[in-house]
Amino acid sequence: MDFSLTSDQQMLVSTVKDYVNRTLEPIAMQVETDNRIPQNILREMADLGFFGIPFAEEYGGLGAGLLGHCLVIEQLAGSNAAYANIIGASTGLAATAIDLAGSKEQKERWLTPLAAGEKLGAFALSEPHSSDLNNLNTTAEKVGDGYRLRGRKAWVSNGPVADIAVVYARTDDGVSAFVLERGLAGYRPGEVDSRMGLRGSYSSELHFDDCALPLDSMIGKPGEGAQIATATLDRYRIGLSAQAVGAAERLMRACIDYSKQRSQFGQAISNFQAIQNMLAEMATDIAMARAGVYYAAWKADNGERFSRDAAMVRLFSTEMLNRVADRAVQIHGGMGYMKELWIERAYRDARMLRLAEGTNDLQRLIIANDLLA
Repeated sequence: MDFSLTSDQQMLVSTVKDYVNRTLEPIAMQVETDNRIPQNILREMADLGFFGIPFAEEYGGLGAGLLGHCLVIEQLAGSNAAYANIIGASTGLAATAIDLAGSKEQKERWLTPLAAGEKLGAFALSEPHSSDLNNLNTTAEKVGDGYRLRGRKAWVSNGPVADIAVVYARTDDGVSAFVLERGLAGYRPGEVDSRMGLRGSYSSELHFDDCALPLDSMIGKPGEGAQIATATLDRYRIGLSAQAVGAAERLMRACIDYSKQRSQFGQAISNFQAIQNMLAEMATDIAMARAGVYYAAWKADNGERFSRDAAMVRLFSTEMLNRVADRAVQIHGGMGYMKELWIERAYRDARMLRLAEGTNDLQRLIIANDLLA
């Protein structure tokens, strides 16, 4: 077993870390305040290849696999969750679905601009009443040589700004997956969701009012949507876990620095065993989560079965981040609760990761069903 990163992977991490420290970190609080990532920053991240990390060079990617994607997401999430979230939705969900199920022509049409960051993607599965693939209200009726799409989706990350959306709908054959482009008649995003956290990245409903879809808008075969969604979500959960690791690592480093600077009773609070215990638990949690992320991503990249691994690392890493975020507020005391410090932002952002694209209760069900199968 070789746990070391290759020279290419080390260079990738170094490049991203340098960009984060030099460019993204100085505006992290501005992104929170303005609720917007500046367009020039998104363009720079696209030019650096951040949106195409896992995909084949044939389609404009870097060919670094899911592990490479996780290494990048981990670094971005340490600065502001919005950076990782917008790439996670576009690359980890929309582009991944097209990469897994699209034909060569479909990949050239849709995956290439997504991998280049020229267009943003969204993944529309959840609905206001349910996120169950077997209970979708959105329908695509076969009409002549195409389909008519009707319904709406909820809480779609990148929904208000996406140029390309992968949408799941009921057809006569079961659940099928379709790709829609902004500007299609009858396709419109709803109002931007007002959320607890993740400011700087957006979600919304998507509405489909009798959208006319050609046959080649479907990826995969009729009725294969559930398999495409499941395979996509398995990979996304590993990337989301990398986001949790990156955010937790940054919080721990902030706690170490603060505990050395903050004095109580004539000494730094880092001398108190209660603080030391919390730091030790943080470090242990983060190390175990990171190992799980890299192992699950390695299995996915090497064609091994990894669905249970993805669910387990998603469950552990996101629960871990919430523990770390809570301890970070505790260690920072009153300052940790103040908006002038980024700790409270990280605390709010962390909560969403236990909900996104399948709650942690669903992950427990996936794990248990796999164990009992």
